[in-house]
Amino acid sequence: MKRFCVSRRLAFLLGAFGIMTALAIVAFVVLFRQSLATSASVAADVTTKLCRSYTLLETVSDSHGHLQEFLRLKDADEMDKALKELERHQKSASDLIAAGGAEAVLIKQKYESLLVAQKAVMDDVLRGNVSDAYDKFFASAATQYESLLADLSQQNEAVQKASLALMAAHNAQARRAMFWQCGSVAFILAVLLAFGWQLKRHIVRELQRVSGVIAESSAQLAGAIGQVSSSSQSLAEGAGEQAASLEETSASLEEMSSMTNRNADNSSKANA
Repeated sequence: MKRFCVSRRLAFLLGAFGIMTALAIVAFVVLFRQSLATSASVAADVTTKLCRSYTLLETVSDSHGHLQEFLRLKDADEMDKALKELERHQKSASDLIAAGGAEAVLIKQKYESLLVAQKAVMDDVLRGNVSDAYDKFFASAATQYESLLADLSQQNEAVQKASLALMAAHNAQARRAMFWQCGSVAFILAVLLAFGWQLKRHIVRELQRVSGVIAESSAQLAGAIGQVSSSSQSLAEGAGEQAASLEETSASLEEMSSMTNRNADNSSKANA
C-alpha cells in the first residue's frame, strides 16, 4: 500500500510539472500574441492620427499656395485649372478635418472661416477686382491661414505626445501582465517544489524504514541460520558417536562369533 501511495504521489508530481509547463507556454504564447495585436492596433491608430495630421497640414499649405498662384494668373484656362486644383485641396482638407472627429472641432471652425476668406478672394479675382482680392488676401485670408497653421502645428505636437503616452502605457501594461504571469508560474512551481521536497523526505523515511526492516530480518535470519548450523553440528557429533558405538558393537559381535567358533571347535574335539 505504501509503495502504491509513493508511486501515485510521484505520478501526481510529474503530471503537475508537465501541466504547469504546458500552461506556462500556452499563457506566454497567448499573452505574446495579445501584446503583438494590441501593439499593432496602437501603432496603426497612432500612425493614422499622425498621417492625418501631417497630411492636413500639407493640404492646407498647398491650398494656400494654390490661392496665391490663382491671384497671379491672367489666362482664363489657367485660372480655371488652378481654381479646380484649389477646390480639390480644400475638399481634401475638409474631409481630413471631418475624420478627426470631436478632437478637430476648433480646427474645423477656423478652417471654415479660412474657406470663407479664400472664397471672397477668389470671387474678387473672378470679377476682375484683383486689387481688392490682394487686400482681402493679406488682410483676412493670410492672417487666418497663419492662425490655422499654428493650431495645426500644436495639434501635431499634441498628437505626437498622446501617441508616445499611449505607447508607453501599453508597454507598461504588457510588462505588468508579464510580471504577474511570471510571478504566478514561479509561485506554483515553488509550491510544487515544496511538495516534491516533502515527497522526497517521505520516500527517504520509507526507504530507511524498509532498510531497517530488511536489516532486522537479516539479523533474525542469521540467528536462525546459526541455530540450524549448531543443530547440524550437534547432530553430526551424535551421528559420529553412534557410528563409533556401532563399530564397537560390531567388534564385540565379531569377538563373540570368534569365541563361539572356538567353542564349537573345542566341543567337537571333546566329543571326538
